[in-house]
Amino acid sequence: MRMFASRHAMGLGSIKARILLILGLLAFGYLLLLALVQFTAAATHEHINQASTSLFPAALRLKEAKTSFEDLQKRYKDAVLLEDPAALLTAEKDAEVVAGALSNLRSLVDASPQLATRADDLISRFSGIRSRSHDVYSAMVNSKVAIPEQLRERAAALAVDDKELATSMVNLDDDDAVQFRAQLGLIDGWSRRSRIAGWCMLLIALAVCGGGWSVLRYRVFLPLEGLAHRMQDIAQGDGDLTGRVEVNGSNELDEVGFWFNVFIDRVEQVVVRVSSNARTLAEAARGLAETARETARETALEQEQATRIMSSMSEIAMAVRDISKTTQHAADDAREAERNAHSGGRTIHATVDTIQLLLDAKRATATESRSWAAPARQSGRSLK
Repeated sequence: MRMFASRHAMGLGSIKARILLILGLLAFGYLLLLALVQFTAAATHEHINQASTSLFPAALRLKEAKTSFEDLQKRYKDAVLLEDPAALLTAEKDAEVVAGALSNLRSLVDASPQLATRADDLISRFSGIRSRSHDVYSAMVNSKVAIPEQLRERAAALAVDDKELATSMVNLDDDDAVQFRAQLGLIDGWSRRSRIAGWCMLLIALAVCGGGWSVLRYRVFLPLEGLAHRMQDIAQGDGDLTGRVEVNGSNELDEVGFWFNVFIDRVEQVVVRVSSNARTLAEAARGLAETARETARETALEQEQATRIMSSMSEIAMAVRDISKTTQHAADDAREAERNAHSGGRTIHATVDTIQLLLDAKRATATESRSWAAPARQSGRSLK
């Protein structure tokens, strides 16, 4: 008999191993998808955080610094033209605003070494320009006579530095905008990567699910349906035990099919033996039926005879009753005869005595007759 290997030796051919493999692939894909989503989400969040908490606020601070610096330059010019010392105080306040904005800018771009270096350079240059502007414009406002040539040269050099600082701020603003757009591009790129990874994992999951469905359909459902149909044919059909379940592999269902075939073989053998015994029993039953019919016929005859006997017995019983009555009458007559016999006995004895006497007389007469007869015969011979 063919024997299956143990389930431990089935390996990847077993349904359990294939289902576990599919579940493992699904779990691995799910974990990989989670890792990709987590990685892309972390990268996207990092770029969004850098754009929203660093570059965009830095652009706002830089714009504030540029506006305040322009106001500062305007205040100094107004103070010189109007010779208004109060304008110098207002300009100093604007300088504080510019310094505060640049300081905030420096803290915001600390994550970007390039922007941080340029912000430090702006702070350093503005600090020098601020100190020089305060000295030069204060001297020009406080000058009561014509402004000295040296002071004019210093003011011209200061104007050049102001212009260069403003240009540096514009350039830094442009670079910040470039980096901001770059961060937005990276955010969009990581979003696309996340979507692509999601679609890829979805396709992989669909492929794995399709493979799992194929395995379940062709390795589990269809063999089970075949086994169920075979059992249904045996249970509801003509009881054909010659069919077998097709076994092509060595998985659990194939093992079930194999042992089902073994069971059907045993059942078929039992049915064959039972059929043979049934035929023998049928022949014996036919003999018994014939015997039973003969017995029934004999019984019918015996019953008919018994009926006749019963009828005869009834007639005999009636006769017996008549005889009994007759016997009773005979007994009465016998008793009467007995009584008559006693009286007749005496008469008989008398009669017997009389007969005896008559016999004696007859014998005597006969003797006398013979005695008379002999002379007569002699006389008769003589006469002849």
